[in-house]
Amino acid sequence: ANIKGSYKENSIGKPLDGMTVEIWDEKKKKLPPNTIGEIVISGTTVMAGYFDSEDSGVYTDKKGRRWVLSGDLGYMDSEGYIYITGRKKSVIVLNNGKNVFPEEIEEYLENVSVIEEVVVVGDENKETGVVSVVALVYPNHDECEKLGLLEDEIKRAACRCEERAYLLHTLLHIGFLTVEYNSAESHVLD
Repeated sequence: ANIKGSYKENSIGKPLDGMTVEIWDEKKKKLPPNTIGEIVISGTTVMAGYFDSEDSGVYTDKKGRRWVLSGDLGYMDSEGYIYITGRKKSVIVLNNGKNVFPEEIEEYLENVSVIEEVVVVGDENKETGVVSVVALVYPNHDECEKLGLLEDEIKRAACRCEERAYLLHTLLHIGFLTVEYNSAESHVLD
């Protein structure tokens, strides 16, 4: 938790007293600082498990200590500050093995004035098996109209990534969501 006098930009803070937080790999091994893995929590105040499924989301280690597997991905820096990078279930794994965290791309695109809402998903081509990253965008129509932008110009504006260009180097497609007659109909424009 970010306690007064103990704050770092983009961090959720340090573990509270009585809590132990670690970052684990898929084999439940503790990772070194600044390495992304699953955030796990242990302590006297953590849950025993989920209702009707106490073992789900909880792991007991060889010493008998219970750990809650949060499902959140993140890292801990060398000072013990925790950073969340995404959800374990939402990671997009590209064919080259690179992990793409949709939340990072969404966070960037949500700050582009001509974009109202965005969701980033993985899309596997059924014929080739190639996984690509797709940003489905609902434009900010008022801002687009004010600026006189068309859909292809919105795409170019979204891809002008000055401070976070590295996030979009794997973004292959930007599609547009249209909403008509209160029914969500979507199509992807290349």
